[in-house]
Amino acid sequence: MNIEKAVNRIKWRIEGNGWNANKNDIEAFNEVVKYVNQKEKEQINRQELFAKLYIHTYSEFLEKYKSNVYDDMPTKELHKLLENPLSVYIQKFTEKLNDQEVENLFDSLKIKKEHPTTKSQEIKDKETEVLSEAIKDKENEKKLFRKVWNEDVVRDILITQINHFLNIYYDVKTDRRNP
Repeated sequence: MNIEKAVNRIKWRIEGNGWNANKNDIEAFNEVVKYVNQKEKEQINRQELFAKLYIHTYSEFLEKYKSNVYDDMPTKELHKLLENPLSVYIQKFTEKLNDQEVENLFDSLKIKKEHPTTKSQEIKDKETEVLSEAIKDKENEKKLFRKVWNEDVVRDILITQINHFLNIYYDVKTDRRNP
């Protein structure tokens, strides 16, 4: 049972359903409700960055699913995202970085990103030759085989960036409160 259900259960009892509440019981209940409301407000204040990103992403899902706040789909999709471990996002981010390296390599070699069946054999042979020559360079080989970025390095970079951002954000926020 969560806190909201617990409070509602006690409220139901106080309202005369199996319990004759006196003035002290009602006052105690009201203090508990006040305490819970204060803790929830403090939680939102402590988690302001998360709240901003949650609202932004939720808004994007509302648009994607062409829905509104009464539709469960955007909320379910957002909660599915939040259930994934951080490592999943680091892995996906690493894959995107490596995919971008391949794209950049192909762009630099002027290899068209078309399905091979739409290219003439002459063009395919020429591009294969260009690519074969290019991967003699170890850096290009790493790019082609998506080995430029590894998860440990990406994790370190992301954690450093996030911590840097948080430090700046909270320093600025603290400075605004303490002129």
